[in-house]
Amino acid sequence: MRSLRTSLLSVLSAAALAAPQTVHAQFLQYTTLAAWQASVLNPGVDTFNDLAFGTAAAPLNRTAGSFAYRASVAITGQQFYNVGPTTDRWLSTFSSADTIVLNTFATPVRAVSGFFFGTDTPGAFLPNVTVRVLATNASGTQTFTLPNTTTTSFFGLTSTSDITSVRLTVIQPGGTAAFITANDLRLAQTVVPEPSTYLMLGTGLLMLGVVARKRRGV
Repeated sequence: MRSLRTSLLSVLSAAALAAPQTVHAQFLQYTTLAAWQASVLNPGVDTFNDLAFGTAAAPLNRTAGSFAYRASVAITGQQFYNVGPTTDRWLSTFSSADTIVLNTFATPVRAVSGFFFGTDTPGAFLPNVTVRVLATNASGTQTFTLPNTTTTSFFGLTSTSDITSVRLTVIQPGGTAAFITANDLRLAQTVVPEPSTYLMLGTGLLMLGVVARKRRGV
């Protein structure tokens, strides 16, 4: 059921993973901020704290540190609805049918993370909401399902090629409308190779050395 945040609008107008958990095609998923940060270099964060409470026209041109990007609304394409405490603003949608789309990255992005969850019509956190993250790179689109999200449910991913878009949506729980909500979006460009990558590279170089020695008859 589609729902609009009209009740709160009327009030306003009247008052003024410890480590990588899952490998999906060309993406690697993380469930802790510390593990994700250990795998990237120079990440930037968009806290959304500069946004005023209430509606905001879409799209929004935003920055996460040195990374410029665009946040837009898909499905109805109407507008955003910024919620959350004054000191910790959250980016959300005006319609529960909408999804948040992050794309048009000004510089290549290969790592994305944040806190993604559901909120209710007034803008308060809504428990027991499942979020879906659809990440797209040169190899295609991969869907990640995040059940029972909270405001502290971290999700991060890294990609082997440039990420072109990330879509955030919720699965409606029934009984009440849920709105997709994002907080503390982080973007990064350079992925630090995993220790296993260094091991494979070292093994490969060693084998090349052995072959070269045999060819010289050493």
